[in-house]
Amino acid sequence: MSGVADDHLEAEFLGATCAHLSEIREVAAGAGLLATADRIITGLREQTEVTTLCAELTEVLRRSGVSGGPGTRNRGAGVGGLPPLHGHPVEEALVCPRLRCDRVVLLRDPHADRDCALHREPLRPVRIPT
Repeated sequence: MSGVADDHLEAEFLGATCAHLSEIREVAAGAGLLATADRIITGLREQTEVTTLCAELTEVLRRSGVSGGPGTRNRGAGVGGLPPLHGHPVEEALVCPRLRCDRVVLLRDPHADRDCALHREPLRPVRIPT
C-alpha cells in the first residue's frame, strides 16, 4: 500500500489481525488453511509484501467463512464470525516521516505545523493508544 490513506488502512488491518490472531488461526484451521494462514502471518511479522499478504489473509478468511477481513463480524450468511474488535481510545497524531526524531503533533491541534522542516516532507500519521 502506498500513501497516507493506504498506510492508515494497512495499520487498521494489522491491528485487527493482531487483536484477533488466535480466532483467525482457529477459523483457518477449521477450513484446513492453518499452514497458509501461518505463512501469511510470518510474512506480516517480517514486513515483507504487506499489501499482498493482507489481501491473501482476507482471502483465507473468506474461504474459511469470514467475509470482510479480520475485524469483521460477518461469517457467511450471518452465522457468527470473529468477535468485534474491543479496542481502546487512541489519539491520532503526526510524527517524523522517517521516524528519526520524537516530534509528535496531535491532529486535533489545527494550528500546528504539519511538515517536517528537516526532510521537507509531510509528517507521518500514527495512532497512539491513550
